[in-house]
Amino acid sequence: MNRIGHTLYLWRLAKGWSQDELARRMNFPRPNLSNIEKGKQDITLSTLELFARVFETTAGTLADGKRPGDSVGGSKMGRESLERIARAVLSQKVKLGDRERTISVLLSRLLQNRRDALSGTFRKHRYASRLENESWLKLQTLLSSEEIKSLIERVLGALAGHESTPN
Repeated sequence: MNRIGHTLYLWRLAKGWSQDELARRMNFPRPNLSNIEKGKQDITLSTLELFARVFETTAGTLADGKRPGDSVGGSKMGRESLERIARAVLSQKVKLGDRERTISVLLSRLLQNRRDALSGTFRKHRYASRLENESWLKLQTLLSSEEIKSLIERVLGALAGHESTPN
């Protein structure tokens, strides 16, 4: 998947649309859409503008590789919100809003195998890598790269600190 294809894929996921739904909204062949997302087909400027109209953004935003969470007007998470989400991933005892809860669940799925390994109860689930990939992609539609990095560092740092603390 090339950068523009990956960006378009993330925007489609953020809207909650299947390829069929996006193709219908664009009046565009679904196989061509699939090939663009996979990087197997080049995209013209007029097609990029069509994507931008459907996604309610600019062609420049898509061409620059900006994800939905990075776009102008996208809501940035504050430090307190990021800390609440990290605490919820660690203990599940924090009151969260809907968006924060969704992010917490996705982050928990993404980090589950690492958490199990650190706690000594590692067991690879049959569909773990698929769930991790889906969680990673969905997180990319909700948060900027800096926010994702910050959350992962907070959770893994807390887990590592907890494991190194004597009982």
